[in-house]
Amino acid sequence: MGLWDMLTGKSAADAAKAAAADTYGKQQGAIAGINQAGDQYADRFAGLAKGYQPWQTTGLEANDAVRRLMSDPSSVRSLPAYQFLLGEGTKAVDRSAAAGGSLFSGRTGKALESYGQNLADKTYGDQLSRLLGISQQGLGATQAGINTEGTGLTGQLGARTSAYNGGMTSAGTIGQGNVAAANAETQGLQNLLNFGGQLAGSAFSLGSGGGGFGGGAGKKGLGSLFMGGGSPSGF
Repeated sequence: MGLWDMLTGKSAADAAKAAAADTYGKQQGAIAGINQAGDQYADRFAGLAKGYQPWQTTGLEANDAVRRLMSDPSSVRSLPAYQFLLGEGTKAVDRSAAAGGSLFSGRTGKALESYGQNLADKTYGDQLSRLLGISQQGLGATQAGINTEGTGLTGQLGARTSAYNGGMTSAGTIGQGNVAAANAETQGLQNLLNFGGQLAGSAFSLGSGGGGFGGGAGKKGLGSLFMGGGSPSGF
């Protein structure tokens, strides 16, 4: 750092620019860190939201089953539960009829028909209720997944908003450094002007002391200022 650089303000200008660049770099690093933290936050909640997918899948499957059941109510007769209960009920009616001696009577046939019809109605209602319950569970899981992922996205938005505000602030950092550098250079120019004025005034004073700049004493005094002669007053 030379005397000339200090006098002209170059040293101060360079320091101002360097400080601004350092601050800007730190601001940009902080902004990148905030954005990264926001992305990680969103990813974490997105992972939690995926945990609801199995229930969402079964809920959709239940919806499809409800549509099929309502379009063909008789399809309940193909359900394993219906087949099992029908077999057990038929055996019970047959045993009762056999015990009463009316196994092959019309009344037994009507009893079997009535039992099968009532069982189909009950099975239909039970199956529909069961499927609607699973569908509702899937809907709840879907909503929970959306809320969970939304929490992550909200956090990410908050981080990015903070980073954006930081970016707007950092955008002026370099400009502020340039302004400070310009001020330092302006001050340096003023310093040069002041020094030049002092130098001219001292030279004039030395010259006039011998009867003007043309006088011998004046020439000697002015020469001593630049050639290492006796130091004039004030320098």
